[in-house]
Amino acid sequence: PGASFPTQQPQHPGASFPTQQPQHPGASFPTQQPQPQHPGGSFPTQPQPQQPGSFPSPHQQRQQPGAFPSPQQRQDPGPPASQGLAPRASPQPPQSQPEAPAEVVETQPPANPAAVAAINGGVDQLRTALDACQLNGTETRQLAEIDKAIAKLRAKLDSNAVDDDVLARLTTFVDALLQRDFPSATAQQVALVNSDWAAHKDWLKGMKFLVQLVTKKL
Repeated sequence: PGASFPTQQPQHPGASFPTQQPQHPGASFPTQQPQPQHPGGSFPTQPQPQQPGSFPSPHQQRQQPGAFPSPQQRQDPGPPASQGLAPRASPQPPQSQPEAPAEVVETQPPANPAAVAAINGGVDQLRTALDACQLNGTETRQLAEIDKAIAKLRAKLDSNAVDDDVLARLTTFVDALLQRDFPSATAQQVALVNSDWAAHKDWLKGMKFLVQLVTKKL
């Protein structure tokens, strides 16, 4: 009582039509605006505003500026055009330099072969006697220096690189050691150091060790 309700309109299959509500006293209802009818009874859907955090549908996606083209849109640039560069020359192997001929050192036989033989024989005799002795670590190192000095002295004796004065002093030095005349042997060694150190220092130091070991062990 006091209000009236709208009547329900019959539905037609395949199409929907808006119904206009009659005005009733005492109540107001909004009227629905008629929509333009399309063939087939369907109405176009209006695009909905995109909500924050939602993704647009495939129909609403539009290519944005700076977007990358699809693989179908990419074009193969192809091989670069030739710039007309000259072909690179293959590196040449370095040429081997001819080896310089070995320097030939002319040696002369000893001027006094008898004195050289006496010195070599006496040194060998002393060296063999020291091999039979028991040596400590320091004496073993001294014996190694003696062997180096003997090898260098022999090389100079064989090449006639020892003058007569030094040869005479060496003969006296070796004879004194063989005779156990150690003061005379030491005096000859010191005299050779003072007069011929520059020319024969490579073997004179070893002769000092020879005097020390022979004095202690023989």
